[in-house]
Amino acid sequence: MIKKANLLFLGLLLIHFAGKAQQGVIKGRVLDAKNNESLPFVNVSILDTTKGTSTDDKGSFEIGNLKPGYYNIQATYIGYETNTIYEIQVFNSKPTIVNFAMIELAQTLDEIVIKPKLFSRPKETPMSIKSLGVTEIMRSPGGGRDISRVVQTLPGVASSPASNRNDMIIRGGGPSENKFYVDGFEVNAINHFTTQGASGGVWGIIDANQLKQLNLISGAFPAYANNALSSVFDIELKEGNIDKFDMQLNLGILQRGLNANGHIGKNTTFLTGIRQANFDLIFPNRTIIPSFTDVIAKTVTKINDKNKIELFGLMAFDDLNFNTDVEKTDEHLYSLERVRRIKQNTYTLGVKWMKYWDNGSTNIILSRNSLTNDITKHKDNDETQLKLLDYYAEETTNTLAIRNKLYFKDYKLGFGASYKYKAQTVDNLSYRVNANGIQPIDFETELNFQKMGLYINGSKSYLDNALDVSIGVRTDFSNYSDQFSNPLEQISPRISLSYALSDKLSLNANTGIYYQDPSFTSLAFIENDVLINKENEIKPIQSTHYIAGLEYNTAINSSITLEGFYKQYANYPFSVNDQISLANKGAGFGVYGAESLTSTSKGRSYGLEIMYQQKLYKGFYGMLSYTYIKSEFTNDDDNYIASSWDYGHILSATIGKRFKRNWEVGAKWVFYGGTPYTPYDENASANIQNWDTRNKGILDYSKLNTLRTNNYHQLDIRVDKKFYFRKWNLNLFADIQNVYDYIGGVPPNLILDRDANFETQLDPNNPNSYVTKYAKPEGFGLRPNIGIIVEF
Repeated sequence: MIKKANLLFLGLLLIHFAGKAQQGVIKGRVLDAKNNESLPFVNVSILDTTKGTSTDDKGSFEIGNLKPGYYNIQATYIGYETNTIYEIQVFNSKPTIVNFAMIELAQTLDEIVIKPKLFSRPKETPMSIKSLGVTEIMRSPGGGRDISRVVQTLPGVASSPASNRNDMIIRGGGPSENKFYVDGFEVNAINHFTTQGASGGVWGIIDANQLKQLNLISGAFPAYANNALSSVFDIELKEGNIDKFDMQLNLGILQRGLNANGHIGKNTTFLTGIRQANFDLIFPNRTIIPSFTDVIAKTVTKINDKNKIELFGLMAFDDLNFNTDVEKTDEHLYSLERVRRIKQNTYTLGVKWMKYWDNGSTNIILSRNSLTNDITKHKDNDETQLKLLDYYAEETTNTLAIRNKLYFKDYKLGFGASYKYKAQTVDNLSYRVNANGIQPIDFETELNFQKMGLYINGSKSYLDNALDVSIGVRTDFSNYSDQFSNPLEQISPRISLSYALSDKLSLNANTGIYYQDPSFTSLAFIENDVLINKENEIKPIQSTHYIAGLEYNTAINSSITLEGFYKQYANYPFSVNDQISLANKGAGFGVYGAESLTSTSKGRSYGLEIMYQQKLYKGFYGMLSYTYIKSEFTNDDDNYIASSWDYGHILSATIGKRFKRNWEVGAKWVFYGGTPYTPYDENASANIQNWDTRNKGILDYSKLNTLRTNNYHQLDIRVDKKFYFRKWNLNLFADIQNVYDYIGGVPPNLILDRDANFETQLDPNNPNSYVTKYAKPEGFGLRPNIGIIVEF
């Protein structure tokens, strides 16, 4: 329940700020996307209303006398692509700022007919890109304002809801294959308790309230993006309000936070937020209790119309502990035995100079990423007993990137370069336990190397703008080893085509070759006092994509997309010890890739995606997506085996309705086909020495992924009630995950079978072994979350 102090504070706000309602305002500017110059006389209108206006000679506009609520707003201008922004929220208490960046059409007016584009796509990425606005993210049932969870409603994206983690599996690729950009800054981790070397975690770091838009690109990657095989996340933050100071207070069972934005002087805006969460209220009967704090800050200083400077900071502080007061059961004791203490800190700091020319722009970005990971484990969680794991790592990446865009009459050119200095220190004491016995791993290492990247891409329209063609190439190289140093061996070409069959229907296709370095944890791993993976001549991973599809835009703010894809992998890391492809790992707490590897695994994933996306129309909105996916990788026998991400069928359906008096109800239902898993080696697992060192079962990788979980499905419901006052706004919400409390979708655990006093039992036929049993699959069940959002 919300604490009494929070309720008292809310009551004081009600007394102080309540007042008579007034009408809302939308205001902003319309700019030319290529040079940031103001566009006068642009028509700006609110769809499905009679309200609209035109920009003045400075590109500014203002539309007043609006009732509080949500609106779709559109800008049209002769010679430019129509620009539509959906679901802009209007308040009584403050003006809503909306800025448009208009893209000039390639040909003159007498050669074209201007038609609105409800779902515009960049020519460089005409397909495999899905966009979500801040409103769609904030209202998503079961999403908890967490972008990593909300994107799981999109086609091609999977992450088992039963595990309560954000290990994003996109088009059959592992969770280590995703790349993240926030306002153009590379961000290594967007999840709390991130798996070092991969990308998953417990909860997203970025609060949805700070977002302007999220683009998930699952193919046809832009050439500026590096080190991605399955997806590129392009996240854009809002800018602060140049007119006034805004603040938002969030109070909920799961998390609480404070966001603020405004201006510093006449030319600088700021956006900042701090959030804290503790899961003990929502999961009081769980053995593992994570808590976290995150902080975000952004300032934008406008030097003049041609120059801006942005400062950016993102930090997360994570602490994973265990609950020894939980009810004593065999299952809870098993969880307590294997849980590790994790303290993790991560940050991204950066500065960006945005320079606009008459026919283009240049962005110069300097940033630093850092992750500190401290993991410890003692036998029986008693610090006086044997230390089973003591892992401490720091990894940093300093980046300088230059990205240029040039616009000409018929085409657009992009080119740039990047330089990275990467460093990692590791102090590791652990034990590798398998059927062959126990092997201590004890090493310290310091590794640093430099990496360069170059890219260029061009796009042009043909056949009276009916055909868009984009061609690009990228290369990356480093001094880590000879296998990484030759830029000609990492040439990454790509080509995209988009043909308008009509004003509503387009045919799209793409192919490209992409490269990704193995994880930093793999590159820095020490065995026998050497960088073993450097000795093994490990190589960059290669993935070749083939994609084709159709997109149909309706007249009611909706689109239907159909895409088929095939991804082929080469040089994928292969575990020397486990004799399996590393493509089957990367989900869960801990470290990914810290083992001896060779670049000898191959893989393939292929499938079909269908999506219907309905933007707000007459109070309704929704999304329906279906994915069929096959994901397979080779093992030591060179035969393809279903990977751990071979979900088969994935279905997600979201529908919502806005009612009178500012009520809103949304529901989401998801279905995941059963996923492959590997059975335990019961004899090796039960061995007393093995169990006391590992505290969990040993998988029998000779039977890799020969079993499957049952199907998983879940219903989430969210209800919002909004109040608009003269000086402040109030949003009350209830967000319930897994409404019908379905448990399943995860493999059973092998645990110790204890006696009535919860003491371990020895196998009467083998005194060197414990008695074990299988526990029923354990899920997180029904998860309610209620809260209050106050804006003033």
